[in-house]
Amino acid sequence: MTEATLTQTNNQPATKAVDPAAAKRQWTRLSADPTHDETTLFLADGVEVLGIILDSSFGGIGVTVLSAKGIEAGQELRAEYHGAPMRAVVRCVKQQREGTFFVGLEWISRKK
Repeated sequence: MTEATLTQTNNQPATKAVDPAAAKRQWTRLSADPTHDETTLFLADGVEVLGIILDSSFGGIGVTVLSAKGIEAGQELRAEYHGAPMRAVVRCVKQQREGTFFVGLEWISRKK
């Protein structure tokens, strides 16, 4: 991450540090309609977790769920994405301010 410069010089607005990886990810994100874009995560133990798709990209989706019990980073699972069964690996699980959890999923290509 680059160092933040928070002083204002030459009548230019102050700048803030930007994580280059996060900035790159934002370019490929496609926003979702949280009132319509739902997914089901199928965990290995047969548990189904309903989630709301927050964003999607060519490489995966970001989902919010009420409980992240049984969901861990590095775990492989199945997800339904717009009616299609997909395989994914959990890349992150973060608790959000409102008590829900953000789950970042990366698609796994099919085995040949």
